[in-house]
Formats: sequence, structure tokens, C-alpha cells
Amino acid sequence: MRNLLLLVMRIFALAFVLITSSEAQEKDLPEPTQSKTGITQDDVDFVLHDLGYASDGWKQRGFELYSRDLYYDDDNLLEITKADLNSDGRPDYILGTSGPGLQGSAGGDFKVYMSSGDGHSIVANWLAHSVKVGDATTNGVRNLILDDRVRFVWNGKEYDRDRVLHGFSPNSSGGWYEVRRLGSGSSGPNLSYGSQVFEFGEIVTQANALLGDQSEEYYEIMGGDGPGAGKFERGSFVGSVCVAHRCDDIAAFVVADAKRERVYLAWKPYQRDIVVRPEVSQWPKEHRRKLADWARSWFP
Repeated sequence: MRNLLLLVMRIFALAFVLITSSEAQEKDLPEPTQSKTGITQDDVDFVLHDLGYASDGWKQRGFELYSRDLYYDDDNLLEITKADLNSDGRPDYILGTSGPGLQGSAGGDFKVYMSSGDGHSIVANWLAHSVKVGDATTNGVRNLILDDRVRFVWNGKEYDRDRVLHGFSPNSSGGWYEVRRLGSGSSGPNLSYGSQVFEFGEIVTQANALLGDQSEEYYEIMGGDGPGAGKFERGSFVGSVCVAHRCDDIAAFVVADAKRERVYLAWKPYQRDIVVRPEVSQWPKEHRRKLADWARSWFP
């Protein structure tokens, strides 16, 4: 009888420990009602259901990560940004979906839902790594910033790309020595995209001197997120970039000659003739051939 009583007492003691431990763990969990960025549980329900992201698998993950609220299922992330973009007193939402099966090198899928009438409509859809709300407005609607670099403005009906907010951020200590090492394959991965050569301060300094007051036009194309290519040919890096969906009319070209330590630039502005810096007569013969190959789209 005594042994039975001791066993019962031990069972009650163990149950008490488990209950108090569970309560302590529950008290440590954040309350999923209000986030530091202003997202409420009602917002989450609205996004998951009314905006078409209804799924029993979505769960709350955390608050104020990258200045957004993130929710997730097994593999995918849903980023929620809430703001009154059009100043109508009603919330608008930017939803970004990403995950192992959804996010590539261009980023995740971002949709902008703006209030209209009794509901919301999609006014923009981009592949990006981030979409943030800008401080300024255009035509009464807040600007949006993609990947901290490209600004989109409201044209009255939809968001249009405005311009690259800043040019390249070169490593001021880098230059032709690093380009030569990359070209030889002895220092890290090879350059494979037109704008990558502008990560080095000596190249940017020389390019700026060639471009003068046209630098913004050139860098807006070369520093964009459109299709591009780059490779080393006999000691020179040859690269190009064009504007997505406008490659037939807006593109930029660069030759970085690591042997001569000279930069040669060309670009095709919208509905204008190709601009070449320095003048074609100052380009070495082998680089003029590369320029002609690149320009063949406009001068077959």
C-alpha cells in the first residue's frame, strides 16, 4: 500500500512539472495579434483569404524581419508589407512569395494590391529580392523601390520604371590588376555579366571621364536588371546589358582592355543612334570588330 501511494505521488509530481513547463513555454511565445510594422491578425486573414493566399499550411513566423512580416508553410515564404499607397485611407498590400521552388537568381514574386472600389486589384507584378515603399509620391501615389536601387512611379494607371537610384558602388581599391586576375581565372569566379566589371574603382573612374554628363544615361542601362552577358577574350572583358523587353532598342556595351588598361563604351538609347566613347577611330581594330558584332542588331 505504501509503495502504491509513493507511485501515485510521483505521477502527480511529474504531471505538475510537465504542466508548469508547458505553461512557461507558452508564455515565452509572442502574441500573434499585433506586429511592430502594423500588421494585425485581421490583415493576415485578409491577405491569406480575400487576396487568394488561403492555405491551411500558412503559419505565423515572426515580426519585423527585414521591416516586413513573414509567414511561411513548409518551404515557402510570404512577405507582407502594408501601406496606404494611394492615400484613400484604406490599406494596400505588397505581397512577396519566395521559397526553394519559387525563388531564382532574379528574386521572388512580388504583387502590389491597391484598393479600388470595394476591393483590391493587382497593379504591379515583379521578380525582385525586395520591394519597399518610397517616401515620395508621383501623381498622388507612393513610389516603390525595387532591390533598393530601381524606382517605380505611378503613371495614373500603373507603375512605370523611373530610373536607377544610384550608379555602381565600386571597390575603390580594385582595378586593372583584379580584372587581369579574374581574366586568367586565378582569382575567384570569372566575370559573366556586363555590369560586373564596374565593381572596380579604376574602371569606373575612367568610364566616368569618358561619359561626362551622359554617365547617368549609360549607367541606367548598364546597371539595370535586364538580360546581359560578359566574357574574357584575349585579355579583354567584353560585356553587354539590355533593358528587359526592350532589347531591340535600349542596350549598353563595354570593353575593358586589361592589357592596355583602357575602357571602351557604347550604348543604344531609346529611339536614338548608338553613342560611342571614345570615338570609333580611337578603338583598337579588334575592339571595333566586337563593337560591330554588338551593333549588328541595328545595322545588319
